[in-house]
Amino acid sequence: MNGKPKSESMFDEFSNLIKSTNYYYRDNNEVLLGDSNGIEKGIVGVEWDMVVDARTSKQDTYVPSIEVNMDNFFVPPMPAPIFVILPFPSFQRSYVKYSSIATTKTVQRNGILDKVIVYDKGSTLSTRNLLYDKNTGSVLVAATNNEFKDTVYTTNIPAYWNHKRMGLAMHNEGFGFSNLVGDQVLVNKDGYKLAWNLGNNIYRSSGGEKIENPEIIKVLKSGYTNQLSQSSGTIITLKNPIQENKLKFDKILDANATSYRDMWQLYQYKNHEFRKTKCECSETNVETWIGLINSVLSDMAMRVKIINNSTSYKIKKDKKLTKWNIFIDKYD
Repeated sequence: MNGKPKSESMFDEFSNLIKSTNYYYRDNNEVLLGDSNGIEKGIVGVEWDMVVDARTSKQDTYVPSIEVNMDNFFVPPMPAPIFVILPFPSFQRSYVKYSSIATTKTVQRNGILDKVIVYDKGSTLSTRNLLYDKNTGSVLVAATNNEFKDTVYTTNIPAYWNHKRMGLAMHNEGFGFSNLVGDQVLVNKDGYKLAWNLGNNIYRSSGGEKIENPEIIKVLKSGYTNQLSQSSGTIITLKNPIQENKLKFDKILDANATSYRDMWQLYQYKNHEFRKTKCECSETNVETWIGLINSVLSDMAMRVKIINNSTSYKIKKDKKLTKWNIFIDKYD
């Protein structure tokens, strides 16, 4: 909870309260989580860190030794002493084994904002968070009590619930298979090539030709675009929309929606038509051809490529360029 704001207040020069905002947090981290499949209870804002340390040490020591005792004595009438040497061998062994297991568990709980109460010039506005997004943690349903003590429920629908490709890239990025239109993949077909997954077929990134039966090595860039903050619509109701682990809307006051397109021109190789025409263009009718091509671009939303000897040229008058191959890619 360190660093979380508790309250903000504004006073005038006479120390009279003008405006204040108070923040209240949940006692536990169990909240309602929702996604496109339904609503369930879950824990958010909790991090577990567990470390298990196991170690064993052995120490086996052998110490062989020998001690020698020498003594002498006189036995009359012998003039010389008699020496006696006595060896005392000894052996010592020390064996020590140490085993230990230590477990350290750290639980960090982040504060989950539950309610915000705003006081402004005599009126009080209270907002409480009821439902959170299962993948992002953002608030989906909030209940607001206005100055008339009426409860209004505001529901935000994430766009990736309705548009699959706006979802999380972690679902397939880096995988060895591609299951989504728009994936950029590395394939092995007569060498490694970059390609796009356009549904039932794989097309090369440069050139756009179809690759038959390629071996997909890795998804380099997922077709999921991680647009998790985009909203598909907002619905304001007088009744709590959380009903039987689902969102059901009744007594609607206001609603709006935003639509998105999943497919863009970049990925539409599969819907194109190639039409090839050849012409002998003299210097006098080059401008006529340029005007015709630009008219086609404006009226039919076509993309034009003018190719001469494998080199691309812009649509302009060129006295040296007298023979053109014109490829028109028509998109649905």
